[in-house]
Amino acid sequence: MPEADDPWIDKDFEAQVRDTAYFLWENDGRPHGREKEYWFTALDRCLRQREADALLQKEPPQDQGQSGSAEGRDTHLSRKQA
Repeated sequence: MPEADDPWIDKDFEAQVRDTAYFLWENDGRPHGREKEYWFTALDRCLRQREADALLQKEPPQDQGQSGSAEGRDTHLSRKQA
């Protein structure tokens, strides 16, 4: 068992995984003998959520071209109609 003051353990994340696993287990009718299945499913969900949260924290990329501008779209439409 890891030490309680181990700096490499994210206690909040571990609690989130535990709570998610418990929720999933209860939702499925509390089946016996499938603890690892629920733990790993919860771990996967929580890791994906953390990754999504990290991506949302990043600044969006700056627009490098005119492809998104109204002027670029008008030119494209003019060529299509001609």
